[in-house]
Amino acid sequence: MKYSIKLFLLCLLLLFTAGCWDQLRLNDVDLIYAMGIDKTEEGDFKATVSVPRSTGGQDSGQLTSDIFSTTGKTIRELRVNLDNTIGGLLDSSKIRVILVHRALAEEDLYTILDSFYRDPRAPLASKILITEEKAESLFQGITEKPELISEYFVDLVQSAERDAIVPVVNLQNICPVMLDRGRDFHLPLISSVSSSGGNSLVTGTALFTGKKMSGQLTNNESIIANLLSDIVSKNDKIIMTTNLPDNGQSESHGYITYQIDEYKTKMNIIPKEGSYEAEFDLHLFLNVLEYPPDKLSEHDTVAKLNQDVEDDLQILTDNTVKKLQESGSDLFGIRREIMAFHNDKFDEEEEAWKESYAEMAVNVNVEVEIIHHGIIN
Repeated sequence: MKYSIKLFLLCLLLLFTAGCWDQLRLNDVDLIYAMGIDKTEEGDFKATVSVPRSTGGQDSGQLTSDIFSTTGKTIRELRVNLDNTIGGLLDSSKIRVILVHRALAEEDLYTILDSFYRDPRAPLASKILITEEKAESLFQGITEKPELISEYFVDLVQSAERDAIVPVVNLQNICPVMLDRGRDFHLPLISSVSSSGGNSLVTGTALFTGKKMSGQLTNNESIIANLLSDIVSKNDKIIMTTNLPDNGQSESHGYITYQIDEYKTKMNIIPKEGSYEAEFDLHLFLNVLEYPPDKLSEHDTVAKLNQDVEDDLQILTDNTVKKLQESGSDLFGIRREIMAFHNDKFDEEEEAWKESYAEMAVNVNVEVEIIHHGIIN
């Protein structure tokens, strides 16, 4: 009797058990792993996607990428047209990387990403890359490589992330910054190695003011910007080279390569007669990786190298800040700092702020200290 009651209750509970409302079988769809978005001469959007295919049978584990392209008036229409082009049901929830041509980013990046943010199955962890050339040409340039196209671009940007050249960002975490009037962001900028196509490389970062790309930084300038923004991880491996002043050595001895092992950065906003100044302190602790003249055990040698590297990085830093101000990109969140701590004195509209930011005094004091020089004493 007790067994019958338990069985009845179990069956009753099963009636109220929720099912999978968004179930989608993988063998029913074609997965998109990478997408590139360009603009045609007619003003339409053009999407290029890579879809993985098995090359040695279902169980071989060997994959390659097929490339498909189509056009549309909106990004959502592109995805519908892609369904019709490929002849199957496409699933974009597994996209790992989205390439956007800089011409579109300079118009409005949010327009490109809006449909993704409205999709409950959106690939929020996907990387966003800005391309110098058409995204389609970068896809076509690596079609003969055995690895998946998506893996190629993801590996490319992750390598730059480990070198602290580009920030660790994705589709999800750039959205609130894109809509925040107190801070701007930057994204990886990639380009083809040669004019004839082929491999790509990271050439720096694309600067944004609000939702629009407004400038760009080189690799070394991007490293400095990330250090000043205090977004560099302890696990990042930052290696730089400085061209030393003429020291009577051979040309090959006129350089020093070092790794930034540690750093400290601090920003201070100072009200100045109705306006503001921003002051940064950047202290870098270096490990010398290559310096053929050696003598790093001598105090005078280390002191001179500290000064030479410091002077070089000071020039690089000043140029980086100048580029940021000229482009109107507030990577450091200076306006957010003013809004938080000086809100009673800050009521500028957007255009007035851009003008104030461009003319604002932003001073960075760079200090360098060599603390390691390898195993040679």
